[in-house]
Amino acid sequence: MEPSRIRRRVKLLTWITTAALSAACATPEPDVPLFVTHVGEGDLSTIVITPPGGNPKGIVVFFHGFNDTEDVLVDDPLHRDLTEALTARGYAVVASRAYGNAFGNPASRSAYVNLLAFAKHQYGDKPVYVVAESMGAIAALTILGNDIHRQLAVQGLVLVSPAVDISHPPATFRQQIADAFGTSPIGESNPINIPGEQFSAMNIRIYASPEDQIVPPAGQADAFAAKVRRFATVDTIACHGVHGDASCLPADDITDWLDTR
Repeated sequence: MEPSRIRRRVKLLTWITTAALSAACATPEPDVPLFVTHVGEGDLSTIVITPPGGNPKGIVVFFHGFNDTEDVLVDDPLHRDLTEALTARGYAVVASRAYGNAFGNPASRSAYVNLLAFAKHQYGDKPVYVVAESMGAIAALTILGNDIHRQLAVQGLVLVSPAVDISHPPATFRQQIADAFGTSPIGESNPINIPGEQFSAMNIRIYASPEDQIVPPAGQADAFAAKVRRFATVDTIACHGVHGDASCLPADDITDWLDTR
């Protein structure tokens, strides 16, 4: 590993660890039961949200979607509902900007690997869960399909309107994907190319709408589920509406499912 990358990784982990240690005494936002700490800056900006008391029973690592950042967890009402439900049940929630609209490129994967490593390091034997939305599923699946889910003992994976095959993206995203990867090969970052057995023994829950024209389930969520179902426990939940519909991010249902893992 290049020395500069090691220094960046140590710096990020130091930022996050310092924030986590102080999160229990952070001041909650007015009228909202969330204890929020922002750490880092720029493309590695990170948010740590702890439950009341600061001693979580588990930690949820969130992989954001297109045109979102880590702050979507508190700024957007729909995502805030999820954050409030999770923290009310005792989970800490962390997310990184991870280079923004990166479509799972190497830099974003490195940022998320750091975040997952921090979660396990900081909270020790507390279970780790992953929630990945839309574009965020590309990075999440590429990382977890590389044995990291076993190394970190990831207890559950929730995929919300997931993008799992970027070989034939909608025309509106082609240039952005090309810009995100530059000279890096896209194929190794395409989750649909990962052998199904790489997700062996994982607990996976997928929310996808048949009306979604951005990531149609037939070539995305359904194709991934069919590929891994022989090796993993997969629940596929049909939501409705266009991409980003509220029915595909049901806060209580997601939290209930995590509680059973």
